[in-house]
Amino acid sequence: MTTSNLTSHLSNLAAAAALAVGLGYGAAAEAAPLTLDMSTTAGFAQTCKQMPRDARRLKSDDERIAWAICRDTDQTRRLITWGTQNFKRIDHLPPSQVVAEVERKIDEVRREMAQTRQVLARLNLGERRSLRIAPGQWQIDLNGDGQMEVWEKYFFAIPKRGLSQASWGLPRNDEAHIQRRYAPAAQIAVDQADVLWALSYHQFIEGLLTHVRAFDLNTQTWQLTLARPALLAQAHQLIGQGLETSDRMRHAVLAETDDEQEWIANPQQRHSVFPLVLDAEDFQTWREVMAEARATWQGQHLLPASRNARGLLGQMAPLCAEGQGLNIKQLYLKPPTKGIRLGSSGPLPDVSEACQALSPSKPASRLAEMAERAASSEAVGTKTLRHLYWVN
Repeated sequence: MTTSNLTSHLSNLAAAAALAVGLGYGAAAEAAPLTLDMSTTAGFAQTCKQMPRDARRLKSDDERIAWAICRDTDQTRRLITWGTQNFKRIDHLPPSQVVAEVERKIDEVRREMAQTRQVLARLNLGERRSLRIAPGQWQIDLNGDGQMEVWEKYFFAIPKRGLSQASWGLPRNDEAHIQRRYAPAAQIAVDQADVLWALSYHQFIEGLLTHVRAFDLNTQTWQLTLARPALLAQAHQLIGQGLETSDRMRHAVLAETDDEQEWIANPQQRHSVFPLVLDAEDFQTWREVMAEARATWQGQHLLPASRNARGLLGQMAPLCAEGQGLNIKQLYLKPPTKGIRLGSSGPLPDVSEACQALSPSKPASRLAEMAERAASSEAVGTKTLRHLYWVN
């Protein structure tokens, strides 16, 4: 993973942490209800300091949400500290030891994300609002150097709404740039749609990390070998859940009738701090893409993968014979018995067991066509990427 991709994933994880729900963190809980303030810098620090370790001692969903913010922002801090400090050390280690350390860190992140995801999946705020949060006020020494640089101070800040340029990545170490491009004082009143947004991000990221851990990297040949097929099945389930949750979120956002300190807003809502302004056409595209993605992911539609197919798989083909398509679910749940080896050179993996005949009941997926349409112009492509980055 490149540095830019890593920081993008960290940025998304940090944003999801703003709305997540967890299991318990910090010092022993007091008998009295906790004082919760996630809208100021001092309040954020004090709230996290008093969080209990055992989630069973939390008395309300609001306390669970506050705990999760503390837990996940701290996970982000530990991950960035590990990256900035340990990469200097492991740069001199043999590649096999570097890979082993990265694998251990991925497993640690997966375990912690799984705990948060499991609680998020059970949470139902109904129509009520939970905490008011201001992510731009959460200031943490992220790299562990004892200093609070500008990029750390505003790491969790939300980009200003409706800017024409793409809003992603880390804030610059430039106060003037932050004030022009970000909204450090922006507040969100957490509702159920926001919880679903956080849940889908956790499902997607945990699923991607689980997918990575299904493979072993040979540091001699730099080839990936499928070593843990069961993790592929877990990854398929998690990413499938993420697709379902994203669609549930779309329904929840469209059903909202209030209009106060919103995160993702529907076309009738105006008081939102979400960086992207989504219109009715965006929601329709979201519906169409999610429907096609779910059908393809669950093997109801087959991914074109023959020589004359469109899209990336068509260029790599033939993975399947003419008149066939790739059943993604079959490939994840029953990967080839000989295993899969991936590398920059050599033959493509034999996935013919996951190839099925195209038919009216198993039509070709339109995802490649949709991707080509999105890439037809720079403006459309950039808008699509921004949508995937922020909305998931």
